[in-house]
Amino acid sequence: FRSQGTEDNPGTLLFTLPAKLRRPGVVELQVGTPLRDLIEEHGGGVASGKGVKAVLPGGPSSGFLRGDDLDVAMDRKPLMERGSALGCGVLRVIEEEAGRSDVIKVRCTGEPGQRGL
Repeated sequence: FRSQGTEDNPGTLLFTLPAKLRRPGVVELQVGTPLRDLIEEHGGGVASGKGVKAVLPGGPSSGFLRGDDLDVAMDRKPLMERGSALGCGVLRVIEEEAGRSDVIKVRCTGEPGQRGL
């Protein structure tokens, strides 16, 4: 177990991939796996075909990452450097073209907004 993950945060974590992805579900991966791999390789990409505007990588206790931060390692330190957190590993993906009210609703409730989030 300790041979996987990173030196600072060894082991694996369960990541919950949202219904916004082509293959939602739960995957167990090494800590340090790039966020892009979670979304594209394991989740199959955004189901609508739209780009990623933002991601809450660790559920409601984490801060948003922009779509251009997808290469960040899912590890405590790299996420903290970007103002986010690993949290519980429940991803929330915000698609391109989502409005601010949709983003706020996802941040506050974890539920999709009315405009297709």
